[in-house]
Amino acid sequence: MISIRQVNANSAADLSDLCATSFAEAYRGVNSEENIKAYCKKNYSIPTIEANLANPDIIYMMAYNDSKAAGFLMAQNQACPIPLDGKTFELKQIYVLASEFGTGLGKQLLD
Repeated sequence: MISIRQVNANSAADLSDLCATSFAEAYRGVNSEENIKAYCKKNYSIPTIEANLANPDIIYMMAYNDSKAAGFLMAQNQACPIPLDGKTFELKQIYVLASEFGTGLGKQLLD
């Protein structure tokens, strides 16, 4: 069963691991291991994730499949060039583990 929850600071380490793993799976074979590791170190370290979680304009949602972390999205509050009612967000990242490809998990994250 798939469930989706907003991430808080208590889950920063789990999110960091999921981000690095899913990013590496997505880009392995397309980019060098050295570049993947450097990107993950810069963008998915626990301190970076904690800083993002402390920013009220950034949200992370994590998807779980049978209670196992399986994917995430990051969205950021952004002004929209077209006037809209309510708050608008820009989707910055969405990744799911390779084992979850084809399960509909990514679509559920977007819903």
